[in-house]
Amino acid sequence: MAVRSIFIFVYLLMSLSYADNAQPQSVNTQQFVYCPKVESLVRDDVSGKWSAPGGWFSMKYSFAKQVNEYLGASYRGNDIGRIACYYISNETGDERITLKNTKLTQLPNLDVWKNSEQDKKIKVCNADTNVGCPFIVFQESQQVESLEDAILGMPK
Repeated sequence: MAVRSIFIFVYLLMSLSYADNAQPQSVNTQQFVYCPKVESLVRDDVSGKWSAPGGWFSMKYSFAKQVNEYLGASYRGNDIGRIACYYISNETGDERITLKNTKLTQLPNLDVWKNSEQDKKIKVCNADTNVGCPFIVFQESQQVESLEDAILGMPK
């Protein structure tokens, strides 16, 4: 029993370490990637934009000096698309901080990802922590019926 508990602890520890790096992995191994942890977000004082390791960035200026809470994520696309991660600061009230990444992701098909009522090409995931919204980074070696059609069909 103790050996099994140690194995589970080591496995979870390795999974958490992997989530922090947010590096793409092969879909065949079903390695999930997550939005950055709140603690890993960094604000550029000059541009007022937020970023995080792994290529995550915000597009607009934020008055918030710290991020307090992870709100969830959204996926936009068909078979392949992009993920946006949402955060909020207690300092700025309703203003959401949105981080995006340039990596393409596979359509999330886990139960935590729900279809948006406003747009059928958007899936949303509401969770209290970043590991509540797992997704898989698309690898060029994956089989897609038509990569060109999938890319051209991505919402802009």
